[in-house]
Amino acid sequence: MQTGMARKLENFPKGVLFTLCAAIFWGSMAVAAQAVMVNGVVNAAALVIVRLCCSGGLLLLWCCITARNEIIKIFTNWMNLRDVLFGAVFIYGGQFAFMLAIHYSNAGAAAIVLTTVPLWVALWEMIVNRSKPSPRMVICFLLAAVGVTLIVTKGEFDVSQFNLTGLTWAVICAVMTAGYSVQPRQLLKRVAVMPVMGSAMLFGGLMAVVASFFVPATFDFSRFDWMTAALLFHVVFFGTLMAFCLYMTALRLISPVIASILSLGEPVSAYLLSVLVMGLEVGLIEGVGVVMVLATVVLLAKTPRKASEGENIAPRWKDQNRTFVHSDRPP
Repeated sequence: MQTGMARKLENFPKGVLFTLCAAIFWGSMAVAAQAVMVNGVVNAAALVIVRLCCSGGLLLLWCCITARNEIIKIFTNWMNLRDVLFGAVFIYGGQFAFMLAIHYSNAGAAAIVLTTVPLWVALWEMIVNRSKPSPRMVICFLLAAVGVTLIVTKGEFDVSQFNLTGLTWAVICAVMTAGYSVQPRQLLKRVAVMPVMGSAMLFGGLMAVVASFFVPATFDFSRFDWMTAALLFHVVFFGTLMAFCLYMTALRLISPVIASILSLGEPVSAYLLSVLVMGLEVGLIEGVGVVMVLATVVLLAKTPRKASEGENIAPRWKDQNRTFVHSDRPP
């Protein structure tokens, strides 16, 4: 028993590291994707197809060599296949909704709404596990949300940014993102992470292909060059394949609430990369926001002393005496 708990405590820093790496890859992917779309090579719908189909296909190809039995588990078991398809819906829905949120509003407004992802995850945990977040978790969420808001808005928050259509799609994106933070946890107890993500991303890409009949996807190969190829490779391999795999692996080591808060490092990394690559000037307000988000990371990265897996974010009420026991977590 004590050995198992010690092993889980040792896994917590690894889960934090994996989540932060995923956030950095996602942030750098956003910068690369913006550069590709600005050049007019692809539009948003086409980029979603390229991201999901290429990443999912490459990952499944690798799994055919290294984990063929795990792939068989997916396609020979209806429960596993059903869960993968649900995950694909969440993945594609989140990607597509985010693009539409940017289209109808702007990236800053969409990023602000995405800071509500931990709230949606915590709400799911509270409903399913009859749990409540710890005080430290609430403080971390507030720090992260305010910090990201300061970074995105530069302290000049304008409510007029939030037109109803853009806000609606941004909220849908936040819900979908929370969905693939929570939904596959039971599936990941039965099937390895990489086959699950590969098949889910490929199915999500096929959904994007079907959707392209209604929202046209455009490719302009006349503008394709080596720089574009490098940017697309980064979008597909690091910004999608590696990021999702790291994030889903982290969900086996830390709670989805902690993972979703740490993933708020994505807009921070995108902002910092914009400063380094595009020469964006950093003001005092943005600097304060970065410090607040980094403070969140430091608070969450501290290995807890009592919880058996990272953070006791979900003490459950037992019977009517309300005596607390730790919620069950995957191994």
